[in-house]
Amino acid sequence: MGKQFLDKDGLQVAVNNVKEAKEIAAGAMALAQQAMESGGGGETPDAIVTNIDEDYETPELTQNTKLYFSPSEDRECDITAGAASVGIRLFLYHSGSGNFKETVTYATGQTLVLTRKRYAILESVPGGWLFVKESRIGQMEHGYIIPRGATELAGQLRDKDALWHYITEYYSSLIVTDTAWQAGAVGKFVDYDSTQYRLPDFRGLFERNAGTNSKRLMANNSAFAGGNPGNVDNDKMQGHYHGVSQGVDYIDAGVYLKGTTVHGVNQSTQTLGPISDSVNGTPRKGAETKPASISLIPFIYFED
Repeated sequence: MGKQFLDKDGLQVAVNNVKEAKEIAAGAMALAQQAMESGGGGETPDAIVTNIDEDYETPELTQNTKLYFSPSEDRECDITAGAASVGIRLFLYHSGSGNFKETVTYATGQTLVLTRKRYAILESVPGGWLFVKESRIGQMEHGYIIPRGATELAGQLRDKDALWHYITEYYSSLIVTDTAWQAGAVGKFVDYDSTQYRLPDFRGLFERNAGTNSKRLMANNSAFAGGNPGNVDNDKMQGHYHGVSQGVDYIDAGVYLKGTTVHGVNQSTQTLGPISDSVNGTPRKGAETKPASISLIPFIYFED
């Protein structure tokens, strides 16, 4: 079969048909995107609402509803207002970059605060909402390696990021001046300047649970107390006395008293260092009092 060629008019018709097809496809994609962002009037199983910059009450929720907050000031969101059947999942995101927050009411008297880059996934259960997952920003752990999204707690400076927004929102009491930090308050954060903050430095220090124990007592009958979160304490040991050893130091020359020669004996008292008690082995000595230990890297998550 021989080759066939379009004349000039036929070629133009073909080009026009291609253009029209592209325009129809682009229009369909735009309508689909608009339906997703508006929730599609409940006609789509995944309702997505973006750029929320107002106090917000959730409407009737469909499966996998996603709310993206991008506030220009602090906002309120009431998710209890929207009817939700059991098993519905709700995704909440802070997609804005400013230092503003959303206070989300999810149950009577209970709220969740979202700050920069934080999120929460909730599932509707009888009588309220169950947290499925939350952002890990601000969580601290230990290990041999530093995972993705985390940084070592080593006293370094960082550009202000989602972690800084989280600290200022939840743990403002852990922020001190750099002068106080350099003087020893290394368990806390520093608002260093307009663009940077300083992390705590956990290197070389043991951790202790904060607060006062309700039952266990120290040898002086006061409760074990770990202080407040972020407090740093020096090494120390329990107060005590040492036993002493008395022995002959020297004997002096004889002295004649009333016809009797008496030899005087001078004794010295010495405090001895720790030695074996023949039961528990030889004491180990060093510059600090400490338990047996393994060294790990302390880190904190700055993103998910």
